[in-house]
Amino acid sequence: MENLKYLSLGHTAIRELPSSIGNLTGLERLDIGSDFYSCQLPTSIYNLQQLRILFLYGNVKFPEDVGIGKQATACNSYDGFSKYCFPKLNFPKRLTSCFTHSEKCLLSGSEDLNLRESIIRFNRLHSLVFQDSKFLKKIPKLPESIREVNATNCISLNSESLRKLILQFGRNLGLSRNMKCSGVKHKVLMDSHSHRKLSNQIDCSSRVSLSKLDAIHDESFPTLDAHLVDLGERYDIMVPGKKIPNWINHQSIESSISFWVGPEFPSIAVCVALHLVPLKDSYANNDKYRSIRDDIIDCVCDIHIFTNSRKRRRIVRTHLYALKCHHLWFYGVPHSRLQRRFRDLMQGDRNHVESSCKIAHWVSRNGKYAPVIARMGVHVECMCPPYHPTQF
Repeated sequence: MENLKYLSLGHTAIRELPSSIGNLTGLERLDIGSDFYSCQLPTSIYNLQQLRILFLYGNVKFPEDVGIGKQATACNSYDGFSKYCFPKLNFPKRLTSCFTHSEKCLLSGSEDLNLRESIIRFNRLHSLVFQDSKFLKKIPKLPESIREVNATNCISLNSESLRKLILQFGRNLGLSRNMKCSGVKHKVLMDSHSHRKLSNQIDCSSRVSLSKLDAIHDESFPTLDAHLVDLGERYDIMVPGKKIPNWINHQSIESSISFWVGPEFPSIAVCVALHLVPLKDSYANNDKYRSIRDDIIDCVCDIHIFTNSRKRRRIVRTHLYALKCHHLWFYGVPHSRLQRRFRDLMQGDRNHVESSCKIAHWVSRNGKYAPVIARMGVHVECMCPPYHPTQF
């Protein structure tokens, strides 16, 4: 079966794969593992030399003491991974066993849960997802190849890890934290929103059923090959949080923001604060961003850009699943990609740009909370005119 490219066995009760898995020599993506059962992989797993995408859920155990040609490696869990095992692997998504080695922490959420520094050895890793790891405190330095980090509901993650991660992505985008905007009127009062005020921003018209949201997802991934597509050069972070970092040089308590740029479109980093707002006042018992809600929210978010008040263009659509607390979403796009997309809309030496974010569709599993865009920020090298307060 060398023509089989995608095999999904995740979230099943499978506890051991047969040695015949090694016959699937054309496999490019494998989903395996469960949050409730451990799964043992056979030695033949290393026959899958075309593997690029690997989703690992829970405690997936790799075979020990396997020699790969002249390169012998002890493959005890993921510590033995190397470019000799899977030379084309560039997208492992749930590497929970890169945490400190302990079956207890993998299955029950030990307080010692932390990623190992050795994860940097995955020098072709593009995306890393570890959802609902409530005791994950630290993310070590990641490979320069990383483009996406999703830490949904990882409420113990420290702010220093996020700072270093944003700095790493900023370097890749050529964005300095020290960029200032001369047109900033005043410091935005980012704590002025309450649940009561945000509840007025709930868009009930975009609320859909879970089956409808699944159908929308299927439209985005109409074929199995769509799950194997490389999304190209972009940078994406999803972490629990409530406040947009102060150094982001354009901020708003609305879901849109505007700024001026030069004759070419520069790199930008968009930050969206996504809050979970109670549908009824009786549900608003805690507003701390690390507080887990008694609900599960799925949603689809779009970021659009207008230039010079002309045609709006969507730059990204993301599907966010199983949100249980407030989150910050960072999305960075390099100059080269934006210039190709908006070159025909740029006019002269100064161009007005407006970026907006919209929750296109959302689902509340328990009917208690709704997602709302509470704040938005854009970090960009701008040409905004100086702000001069009106004199009376």
